[in-house]
Amino acid sequence: MKGNSLDLARRAYLLRIMGLGLGALAMAAVLWEGATAWWLWGLLLLHGFIWPHLAFLRTLLRRSALRAERQHLLADALLGAAWLPLIGFNALPSVLVWVLLAANLLVAGGPVLLAKAVAGQLLVVGAMLLAGVGHWQWQTSAFELLSCLPLLLCYPLLWALLSYLGADKPGNGELAIEGGPASIYPMSDWERLVELRFLQCQGDLAAASIILLDMSQARRRRGEQWSSTQMRQLANILALQMRGGDKLGLWGNKGLGLLLPGTRLDAAVVIAERIRQQLTELSRDQGQLGLCAGVAGFSPALRDHHGWLAQAELRLSKAKEAGRNRVVAA
Repeated sequence: MKGNSLDLARRAYLLRIMGLGLGALAMAAVLWEGATAWWLWGLLLLHGFIWPHLAFLRTLLRRSALRAERQHLLADALLGAAWLPLIGFNALPSVLVWVLLAANLLVAGGPVLLAKAVAGQLLVVGAMLLAGVGHWQWQTSAFELLSCLPLLLCYPLLWALLSYLGADKPGNGELAIEGGPASIYPMSDWERLVELRFLQCQGDLAAASIILLDMSQARRRRGEQWSSTQMRQLANILALQMRGGDKLGLWGNKGLGLLLPGTRLDAAVVIAERIRQQLTELSRDQGQLGLCAGVAGFSPALRDHHGWLAQAELRLSKAKEAGRNRVVAA
């Protein structure tokens, strides 16, 4: 597992340990005040204190940490819903647990993932009620209210802290853009953004495209120092072309990658051609540049983001083989 995926797994692990641990405390207060069978205590122990470790191990073994965490969040939502009839739909713990689960689902997969989870939760609760499992006890006692406070206070603060520490910010190795409104992400951070966008597109079938840009031919012709200067020129041109949600990152050996959310393949090709033409016009006094671009749009047929990037890399290779100043999208 790559470093950025491992960081994601660790953040999810910490959140799940605290969320389910403190959530189990809130559930335990309700169970304590009722006539509770011993096996419910066993289930609470497994869910609150064993499941977080199993989920973390599964994430480590999966190729895509983001995909695994989305699956785990769906499992959290269904398991959390199963506790609602068992605690009699007690008002405060039921609402608190559901809202925190819903917030996590929205962050991970947007309204589509939340809708899937809510549908599953309704099925779980409905099946349990039809089977005669559960009861109704709406009132929340003072003891139960106090047991919910640790979850209410600590979990959002930990979530905010981890979100701040792991925010999508450029790393120390970014390439400076002179006067540009955008920053260049390190390669690992940019690939993580591509993976996240891929999973979001899988959920709502939205459009997105990738442009990989390479100046290796120019570097071989003019030297490393000249190429670095032109790289900054290219970065400034890209910054002027980028919209608010577009993400620019380093890719390969002195290459750049541009992630275009909400952009279909044909529109991405137009953007790539515009970038190529503007860079050529800017550098006429230095000779024609060897800028090549490979463009790939999101497709539901792709298995994961690695396949998406592989398509863009294949088309970039075709552009290099065809000659400098080429854009290939098929």
